[in-house]
Amino acid sequence: MLADLVLDWQGGRQQHLGFDQILRETDAGREWREALLRALETADGRTASTRLTQQSADFAGRAESWAMATLDAVPGELAFMSGATVVTLDRSAVPGALGYRGTNGQWLACWRHERRGRVAPYE
Repeated sequence: MLADLVLDWQGGRQQHLGFDQILRETDAGREWREALLRALETADGRTASTRLTQQSADFAGRAESWAMATLDAVPGELAFMSGATVVTLDRSAVPGALGYRGTNGQWLACWRHERRGRVAPYE
């Protein structure tokens, strides 16, 4: 399952701080995340919300602490906020938290997130 691999690459089973920083803070990381979501959309044709709903049991079975959100509506953009720190689809200052932009929706995944954070529309 490609979505499961995405969570592995994002640091779910073993975190690599350098790779995580590249994914979160560089244009190359954003382009990589967009290519991954494009591959998921090509493989299954589902919206981000449908994919999350249908695979939620698989994600829960990983026994890892994830906060996930999706948005299928356009215009709109997801963001994760923890205090003054914001995770958008383009950049993230929170280790283990990434946004994925696709044509069938958006996906935001935060690994071992702080429980004080919240997902909200980004303005």
